[in-house]
Amino acid sequence: MDDEGNGSPFAVVKVIRPSLLGGDSVGEDHRARVRFAREIDAVRAVVSHRTPRLFAAEAEAEQPWMAMEYVPGPTLGAMVSRAGTFSVAPYAALGLAVAEALRAIHDMGLLHRDLKPGNVVLGPAGPVVLDFGIAVLAERQARQAVTRTGTTLGTAAYMPLEQAEDAKHVDRSADVYSLGATLFFAATGRPPYSVAPLPTESVWDGVDPEFRPLLARMLVQISERRPSLDEVEQSLLTLLNRNRT
Repeated sequence: MDDEGNGSPFAVVKVIRPSLLGGDSVGEDHRARVRFAREIDAVRAVVSHRTPRLFAAEAEAEQPWMAMEYVPGPTLGAMVSRAGTFSVAPYAALGLAVAEALRAIHDMGLLHRDLKPGNVVLGPAGPVVLDFGIAVLAERQARQAVTRTGTTLGTAAYMPLEQAEDAKHVDRSADVYSLGATLFFAATGRPPYSVAPLPTESVWDGVDPEFRPLLARMLVQISERRPSLDEVEQSLLTLLNRNRT
């Protein structure tokens, strides 16, 4: 608990899997350590009530570790499985909260690259975005070799096609797509595409018409045609105001 008595009194300690350290591959060990150090930097840099706080970390330890704020509550995936899909107003409020987390991440020059229902916890103070394990500095990723060209990082059902093809060359619009895919799940209980980010004719079956216009723009496979985070937030705010009870 912090000095003012706010926040969770518990911490989650994250470490690198031992199988990735000290093995036969020096390169794999190095990449695992660099990615973990990058995650520590990302969690430390992003200050928002929509992301967990970093309490302490040691990137240079024999087994690197970090202690982060524990956020009690179910993940979005677990909540939808248990209680069903979101109606319009809670859906819009959820989207605004997750967009707020992404804005804090993007404002630090970072990309999340793995936003999905399992990385959104519905905590006591609202949604919190977790897992910066493959977050990356947007301006740094093009010149660092930790993510190799042609490498896929993320979760296939929630990533855009350009990220599936090459995670090294993505920008903020990839996170906008993943937010759209996560909101699609909140509205339907399923990802927009079952295995890979490839369009299908039946993707909109069962989707509330109120959700479709924004989701269709966010889930387009041409990154330049996706809305900005500002546009997403404005559309969600309009939807929320129109459906307040």
